[in-house]
Amino acid sequence: MKKLLSGIMMLSATFATAQIDTSKSNLVFSGYAEAYYGYDFNEPANHNRPSFIYSHNRHNEFNLNLGFIKAGYSTDKVR
Repeated sequence: MKKLLSGIMMLSATFATAQIDTSKSNLVFSGYAEAYYGYDFNEPANHNRPSFIYSHNRHNEFNLNLGFIKAGYSTDKVR
C-alpha cells in the first residue's frame, strides 16, 4: 500500500505544472528624498544664513536637498 501511494504521489508531481504569476506588474516605481529643516538662533531678517559649502543656508524653513524618482520597466525581451 505504501508503494502504491508513493508511486501515485511521484506521478502526480511529474504532471504538475507551475502557473505564471500574471498579477505581477512589469512597471516598478521607486524614489528617494532627502529633506532638512534648519533653524538659526540669530534669526536673520532675510531668512538667509551665511554662505557655506553646502546649500543648507535657509533659516526656519523645511527644504528638499535631493529628490529622485525612478520608473523601471522589465519583461523577458525589454528592459
